[in-house]
Amino acid sequence: MPEPSPFSTDEFIYTPCRKLAPRLCGGVLRPNEITVLGVAPALVAVAGVLARDPFVAVAGIILRHVCDCLDGSVARACDETSEFGRLLDHWTDAAFAAGMVAAFWWVYVRGRVPWPLVGAGAAGLFVVGKVLWSR
Repeated sequence: MPEPSPFSTDEFIYTPCRKLAPRLCGGVLRPNEITVLGVAPALVAVAGVLARDPFVAVAGIILRHVCDCLDGSVARACDETSEFGRLLDHWTDAAFAAGMVAAFWWVYVRGRVPWPLVGAGAAGLFVVGKVLWSR
């Protein structure tokens, strides 16, 4: 594994998730269920932004990231990876990103910049990020 970036969450989120994952094999939650469970903290994060409550927003973002890291770690540790799980993970990531962009637009930009322009910019950034990340 390459050296993590100084801005990476590998040290305090991915590493503990990888260590915890084998213990969750055969448990109550399967990887795709963990992915879907991660939607709840994503909604909390969006609600935190809409309420202008940074504590709630950051707590939701962190819990969402833990679920996002844990689902893949459990899938690999338990040999339960699937094409559906990979797509579900990517789509929940995209929905979370879109929800956060929409919430920030609603709170801070609404009335100054048209929402289709913000949506097009966010979609463009998402595509560029995916292309760069897949290299």
